[in-house]
Amino acid sequence: MQRNEERDRFADEFNLARTVFSDSIITVELSRDAARRSGHVRTFLLAINLLSRTFDNVHAAFPDGIDADRHPWQLGTVDAVVDELVDATDGALSVGHPERSDVVLSIGESASARAERRVMACGSHWQAALDCDVPGAGEGVFGVLYAATLGAAQVLLHTLDLSGAPYEPMAPLRFSLLDLLTDGARGKVVPQLSIPEAHLVGIGAVGSAAIYTLAHLEEMGGTLYLIDNEIVDKSNRQRYVLTRRSDTGEAKVEVAGGALLGSALEVKPFRGAFESFMEDHRAARVDLLLTPVDSEQGRRALARTLPRRIINAATGGTTVTLSTHGFADGKACLHCLYLVEPNQRTPEQIIADDTGLSVDFVRRLVETNEPVGAAVVAQIERHRGEAPGAWSGHIGSSIHSFYAKAVCGDAKIQLPTGNVIAPLPFISAAAGILLAAELAKMSHMDLTIHRLDNYFRADTLRV
Repeated sequence: MQRNEERDRFADEFNLARTVFSDSIITVELSRDAARRSGHVRTFLLAINLLSRTFDNVHAAFPDGIDADRHPWQLGTVDAVVDELVDATDGALSVGHPERSDVVLSIGESASARAERRVMACGSHWQAALDCDVPGAGEGVFGVLYAATLGAAQVLLHTLDLSGAPYEPMAPLRFSLLDLLTDGARGKVVPQLSIPEAHLVGIGAVGSAAIYTLAHLEEMGGTLYLIDNEIVDKSNRQRYVLTRRSDTGEAKVEVAGGALLGSALEVKPFRGAFESFMEDHRAARVDLLLTPVDSEQGRRALARTLPRRIINAATGGTTVTLSTHGFADGKACLHCLYLVEPNQRTPEQIIADDTGLSVDFVRRLVETNEPVGAAVVAQIERHRGEAPGAWSGHIGSSIHSFYAKAVCGDAKIQLPTGNVIAPLPFISAAAGILLAAELAKMSHMDLTIHRLDNYFRADTLRV
């Protein structure tokens, strides 16, 4: 089984024992009764996707012959999706009940499997529930998918508690993606939507989760530009819910576009940096910018293009942040939200100091998402005293990816806080689902009353 380096770095950053992820036995259970509702199936498939990318010993227990309605991989049955996940996660996922489980996550109803701890997750059109029920459970998209992130977070908390770590499971809760409140508005069935022309910049862990969500909305129309210049590498499978083994080496925008085939969206992939997109399309102004990028400097650079509206989604540690911004609306802009603290080294300065590159050059690499070339890698190897070619396998990565995998992974140096620590899959997925839900609320007059007014942040382990 391939070592999950991103997960190990996360564990070290938060003083978690790595053995929690390698030794815990997790079961995700979908009963035949629960499987009669497509929403429960969606919760189940995302939950095993998230947990099998987090733990090394996950079991999927489900009945045969269940349809996987509107799954982004466009596979017809649950069995087919699970088979792909078994391959994508290097054997971390098995089918059937194990002899024993540390934690079992059941979807839609109480678990039948024996385990030390039990968790239940379910959702409806807009509400997600943890260890309790919601009206209309098993229907819709946004609430049922977010329920999977709550369930995955609770499973982690139970495993940490069982190991003696100072973490306690969350109390039962309901969370509304309509008004972003616990026990908030349930709302109605999601209406037929047509998004304004939108530009999604960055198909990373958060961006791919947003695409995963939108792929379930068959009748969502409008135009969506997908902008990213990277390919999928094998480490992305540790965290990106959209990726499979067969996607390795493919352009991220093509993988995302493939997930949206069959939807009513007009999808326009662009493989390149946002700066290049603006030049090639001679765009004077972007109407709606979606920014799930993983760099504060990158967000500040995007804000300088003065888009009319922005929906921003980000992660930091165990928290998710969602913010919306209008041009000259009198509220905090994206640049203001990520101001550089006085006398504080920026992540770009830290990377520059550790690689021997200039701050201006690192900043340009961050802003354009330009891949690191062979000459730059050789220069960093010389600066770090590494043998020539030691890090050649990371040529073509973004500077953040290169820094995390090569410099940090090999040299064990301090990471720039808030930019390189890769969150666990359920954290990125939560941010992406929130981004997609906010886009939906912006796309229909009956939902606009519920749009976020500037800023929301929540800890995924303490909702």
